[in-house]
Amino acid sequence: MEKISKERLGALSDGVIAIAATLLVLGLSVPDGDPLSSDVLFHWLRIFAGWAISFTVIAIVWFDNHFLLAQTTHLNLRLARYALLQLAMVSLIPFAADLVTEYPKNISASLAFNGIMLANGLSSALISLHVARAPELHIGAHVAAVMENRARYKAALYIMIAVIAALGAWTQHLFIGVALWVLSPLVSEHMLHRWIDRFGSKTSHHAAPPAA
Repeated sequence: MEKISKERLGALSDGVIAIAATLLVLGLSVPDGDPLSSDVLFHWLRIFAGWAISFTVIAIVWFDNHFLLAQTTHLNLRLARYALLQLAMVSLIPFAADLVTEYPKNISASLAFNGIMLANGLSSALISLHVARAPELHIGAHVAAVMENRARYKAALYIMIAVIAALGAWTQHLFIGVALWVLSPLVSEHMLHRWIDRFGSKTSHHAAPPAA
């Protein structure tokens, strides 16, 4: 199978993520009004919240991509396709942020936002799972177990958030899902790093040769 340079994917990923982050900033504008009314200020705060949510997700995707590249020696064609799928989902994040901030009480807008965020999470899990099951891509024997558990954990977490967010939208509590999407990347990454550090140290211990 054709080998693809991981540096080229890293450069493309950085470019797409930089553009998506820039588009988010373009959505921010100074509110009109002198003095500012509470309605105008609340509308601006909604827009700022959408920016914060989306930028957090984009930052986590960027970190995920570089973590992935650090675990691989090169890419194969299937992994490149999965990575491009994830970048396509990243490009939709500014649209999702605009949608949920312009229509904060609309169920369809909330469900679309949740769907785009879920697609980002699942595409990340799919990439991790493929790396885990393609030993020719690994930098070490411990990577397979780490990446497979990472994929399962993230897929379960994001599906659970999407279900709770959908129920929140259905019961007119739309910002339950928004709050969960804000917190989940930060919490999940912290827990994943603690688990990976612990797992890696155990793997290294078991793989070490017996003392003479």
